[in-house]
Amino acid sequence: MTLKHLILISTLQIEDPLEARITEVAIMNNITTDEVKQMTLDMIEVKLKELDFLYNYSTIPPIAGFTLDGVDYTLPVDLGSLTYGKWEDLQRVLKNSRFGDNDWEKFRYILNIIADPNYNASTLEEDSKKFLNLPAQEVLGLINFFTRQEKQLLNYMLLYSRQIKKMENLRF
Repeated sequence: MTLKHLILISTLQIEDPLEARITEVAIMNNITTDEVKQMTLDMIEVKLKELDFLYNYSTIPPIAGFTLDGVDYTLPVDLGSLTYGKWEDLQRVLKNSRFGDNDWEKFRYILNIIADPNYNASTLEEDSKKFLNLPAQEVLGLINFFTRQEKQLLNYMLLYSRQIKKMENLRF
């Protein structure tokens, strides 16, 4: 189960809750819904329990780093250590639908900007694809880390907005 699976699940628009869960099982196991429907009820129940962590992810411990394909990535503990350029790139990703319509899609770009030691703004879209393979458990641990950083991030956003406003006022 990876970030790519989380993105696919987040885009589902199925009203019937049972059909939605069956589709989630299919996505997470890389099979069709017809194949899920051929499973025994006991097997489907096991598969559904395996997905429970998606709905109770606050129990997953926060993590500030991970290894993917042999490369170590670390999230900054203090968001004030980000460069202004990275901060601008984050704002661009968060505000631009070109980077996805939901938070799961944008998450890979955010990781690339703040965690990749070889970050390059000009190759952001291509470089961020590697994060689609990040295991879902680690994604949720990172989300919990970000949640704890949220207050600090909001303070920086407010400061950034005030600085932009001051700069706009200086223009003639």
